[in-house]
Amino acid sequence: NCTPAYDDLNLESEGWECRIEKVALAGRDQNLVYTIRTPSGTLRQTIGIRWICPWDFEWSPVDYLIKTEEDFEIVRRWQPPVGDIDTEPIQRARAAVCDRGVTAPWLQGAFNHLGCLYRSLNDLALDPLVRSDFYRGMMNYFLERNLALARQFVAAGADMISLGLNIASGKMFGPEFVRDYVAPYEIRLIEGIHALGAGVIGHNCGYARRLLPTYP
Repeated sequence: NCTPAYDDLNLESEGWECRIEKVALAGRDQNLVYTIRTPSGTLRQTIGIRWICPWDFEWSPVDYLIKTEEDFEIVRRWQPPVGDIDTEPIQRARAAVCDRGVTAPWLQGAFNHLGCLYRSLNDLALDPLVRSDFYRGMMNYFLERNLALARQFVAAGADMISLGLNIASGKMFGPEFVRDYVAPYEIRLIEGIHALGAGVIGHNCGYARRLLPTYP
């Protein structure tokens, strides 16, 4: 796993001040409470860290940054551009595999990127149906940030990008939803990565039989 660590919220610029508070819970568990102050308002997000064994933990938002359309407008107006990433893990992997393998660090797909990091899946599942302009704005905005990450990955020596393409599995979203509201953005992301000179590995996690015909 040669994916660089990068926090797209913990950025600093005029108009975007991010502070992170660690809140201890039972055992080694903890919450990271992000407070982002901007001239247009304050945003908050909580990341939960839950240890599942002595050697590994799960990391996920338990309170998402974008709760309203107004929150997204604050993000779109004040969030700094994607910062410089420490791509040393990719460079080290590239040197290690030489011509005997490929480097394929991870990014989330266009839909997953938003649903994993910024907006609750409960809300995101309804946005394209009841707030289509809002949904398109978010997807377009974060797709461009995802491509900015991919650009640095490829420049560091990534042969391919591993994309998580199915956050909710075929039991939650049917092929019509994926075709109409997800696939157009994934196609743009994949074509953008191809244009950078890298290939794509599309990763599916969970039930997908109903979705497989949409993937090609």
